[in-house]
Amino acid sequence: MIFDTHTDVLFDIINNHHNLDYHLKEMSNYKGAVLNYYFKGNESYDSFLFVLKKIKEFYRKNFKILEKHNFVLGVEGLGPLKKLSDLDLLLDSGIKVVTLTWNDKNLLATGTYTNKKRGLTDFGRCFLDKLISTNIILDLSHLNNKSFKDIIKYYKGNVIVSHSNVKTLCNNERNLSDYQLSLIKSKNILVGVNSYKNFVGQKKNLDSFINVIDYLYEKVGINHICLGLDFDYYLPSTINSDSIDGLQYPRDLINLKNKLLEKGYSIVDIEKLFFKNAILYFKSTLIL
Repeated sequence: MIFDTHTDVLFDIINNHHNLDYHLKEMSNYKGAVLNYYFKGNESYDSFLFVLKKIKEFYRKNFKILEKHNFVLGVEGLGPLKKLSDLDLLLDSGIKVVTLTWNDKNLLATGTYTNKKRGLTDFGRCFLDKLISTNIILDLSHLNNKSFKDIIKYYKGNVIVSHSNVKTLCNNERNLSDYQLSLIKSKNILVGVNSYKNFVGQKKNLDSFINVIDYLYEKVGINHICLGLDFDYYLPSTINSDSIDGLQYPRDLINLKNKLLEKGYSIVDIEKLFFKNAILYFKSTLIL
């Protein structure tokens, strides 16, 4: 069983109208994933409503197999969201994980590559006040530093950072600073290691990816790390060309396992990293 905390397979399923049963059958070989639909922030409110309608249809048709294989539905970026009652639409669609922004700024908060002085908004605080009464998990990936700190200080609900790496090892704005990692450790937040090649390191290979795991092991502990591969597709036959060498298909995770064993990681730690930490966390929030 493998837990991948971020994948955009819903984008492919919904927009290209592929057979859902076929996709779920293939994905069932890799149990456990957050299936995200992402909004880049420039979509219309009508498109937001249309996508949620499609996700709702998908969820209601397939919730048994989603539950069986620990698949969870998520939305990355709430740019088109207009009002607090839109949270009820997310709930009704079976959404279990949300990020407030993609890389853009919106009514709620501010994404990575935009205004560094702008953070969580007043409307964003009102949204979080409503969110805390649900069992939806808040994902802090894609936020700029100010929004990240504002939310850590303000929000007391369930939080993860599903696919963000380490700035000390790769100086990309999407990665986490040591200060952010100290906040994550103090709050016992789960962090997903991202295989997107521009977030990993200079060599963009498995060795660099394991360097990120090593660093997070030291900073936050093995019990708070999982795999957040950021695969654009999750099907065994589809290459993820933006992922690092040696980890471009789900089946390539055997390469990661073997490398970790060579480095002295125990089977117990590898199982925690691959699926146990994330499954345990999600079950503790009552969404599985």
